Amino acid sequence: MLYMCMKNIFYIAQCVSIISFLGYGTSCIFSQKMVVEFERYNLNQFRVITGLLQIIASLGLIVGFYLPTVRTLASLGLASQMMFGIIVRIRIRDSFLNFLPALFFCALNIYIFWASLLVK
Repeated sequence: MLYMCMKNIFYIAQCVSIISFLGYGTSCIFSQKMVVEFERYNLNQFRVITGLLQIIASLGLIVGFYLPTVRTLASLGLASQMMFGIIVRIRIRDSFLNFLPALFFCALNIYIFWASLLVK
């Protein structure tokens, strides 16, 4: 019973990450708001690649429902990207509230990574 509950939480976390990063990745590529944000980070040259990597990792999480190794790698990639996001936010002296989403999604993808090693 507990295992099934944990497995459901794991799949929900995976779905939240998929939806969020598909949206954010697409936004990075097409949204004028993200152009302004990446200029604020002084990382304009990485905006499109950031979006593409997030979309690819989201697709990796989808494939991960069938191939757990892909899920493990995708979640590790997203967690790493969010760790860099946290570092950038600290470097530009953003408020805690501004880097809270990156912190949340870093923790979420660390959880997915860790749980994907346990859930078969």
